[in-house]
Amino acid sequence: MGQKILIAEAHEVLRIGLHSIFAEDRNVTSVCDIEHEKDLPEQILHSKFDLAIINQELAIDMSLLQKTKFAIIAYEPDVAGLKAAYKYGACGYFSVNVSAELLRTLLRSTENSFLIEPSLTPPIMEHLVSSTHLPLEELLVLKREEIICRSHRGFNKLGVIRK
Repeated sequence: MGQKILIAEAHEVLRIGLHSIFAEDRNVTSVCDIEHEKDLPEQILHSKFDLAIINQELAIDMSLLQKTKFAIIAYEPDVAGLKAAYKYGACGYFSVNVSAELLRTLLRSTENSFLIEPSLTPPIMEHLVSSTHLPLEELLVLKREEIICRSHRGFNKLGVIRK
């Protein structure tokens, strides 16, 4: 059974281009296009898509997308949009200039994977390096269960015997 794709893009030229990229793939049986933000919640809630490609401008409430495999494309990528996409379970974040090959990779991406267009890496790294406050607590704090599991594995590697 083939995959069903949703493209949510306001700009006709980009919408047609995205449509043609996925329509050419043998694994895709249908591509649905929407161009208005107001149509997105209805499509997401009432239709089953294997993948949704959504322009960041239309993805006002990404929490609606949590149960859908989706990727965000942006005319002007920004860190807040990238973070929101990651937070709500997107499988990728791209500029509108993303290659067809990278977009088709999304059709075969695994659960919990997150692809970032390579050309976006320098600005993201610049943001991380230039930030005066890195949220280290988010990076370093582990859940208690993870700490216990890691400690347990570490002790066992050292030869500590559990009673």
